[in-house]
Amino acid sequence: MTSATETVDGLIESSATLADAFRFGAALPSGRKLRALTEAADTLVVTATRLSRELGTTLADLAATNPEISEAIGDLADAIDQLDMYEQDGDWTAVADTLEQEVTAALTAWRGVFATLAGIAACATNGACVA
Repeated sequence: MTSATETVDGLIESSATLADAFRFGAALPSGRKLRALTEAADTLVVTATRLSRELGTTLADLAATNPEISEAIGDLADAIDQLDMYEQDGDWTAVADTLEQEVTAALTAWRGVFATLAGIAACATNGACVA
């Protein structure tokens, strides 16, 4: 789970760097990096889904019982949709603002998703269950 959290932290850093690039007029070269960021963000869901299955549950079941997980999934999807819309419109200031605000907040919430999965794994492997 540590590598998943490190990935989240790297994506947050990339989001801030990209926001600056879009804000200061480097939209064309940053477009490729934006697509790479959104693809990497999508892998968070894939990774959490795979980890959930390995732990004997589903991400959907976890989201149904844990509002923070449900919000993290929804907020990331909404932020990526906003980025796509603003990029198609060529509104680079809105892209930068979305990266700094919505994307960063959504990615930060994913730390909690992976912390929850790590807690489930610890409980399953060594009985270190937290109530």
